[in-house]
Formats: sequence, C-alpha cells, structure tokens
Amino acid sequence: MYYTINGRAYLGNLPPYRAKVGDHVEWVVSSLGNAIHLFHIHGHRWLYNNRYQDDLLIGPGQAIAVDFIEDNVGDWLVHCHIDIHMMMGMVAQYDVGP
Repeated sequence: MYYTINGRAYLGNLPPYRAKVGDHVEWVVSSLGNAIHLFHIHGHRWLYNNRYQDDLLIGPGQAIAVDFIEDNVGDWLVHCHIDIHMMMGMVAQYDVGP
C-alpha cells in the first residue's frame, strides 16, 4: 500500500514542483480516499482563515487551496505530516529558484 501525490509515491518518482521568487503560487490539495492528511511545505507559511499556517488538515473527500507569493529560495519537501503517510510515499520535492 502506498500514499501518493498525483498518483506517484516517494521522492524521485515524480517531477519536482518548481517556482521562482516573486511567482504567485497556488496549491490545490485534496484527499481522494478515506484518510485524513496534514499538508505541509517546508520553509513556507501562508494566510488561511486569517491565520498564518505552515500545515493544513484535510479530511476525507475534502479539498483546500492555499496561495502565496514565493519568497524563499531552496529545495523543499512537500509532504503529509502524518509520519506513516510520508514514510509510505506521500512526499515530493518543491524547488524554488531566484
């Protein structure tokens, strides 16, 4: 059993997401199964429901959208913050260039 992002599991099995500083970035994240997930991007925070957050809980069958102006150069992980989900494949790379 795997937990996937866009149908693929584990780093290196899907192309990295990419952005540049100054880009308007939007992530639309959904849970298509019956699991609860905790969406997290390393090195980033966004305004959601009038609070700055760096993770969001997503329930079964739920979708959320977060957006921000990119300002943090680096190679970052995007993953479910529920440890077993990340260990079972729900992790991707997010590369931000200058």
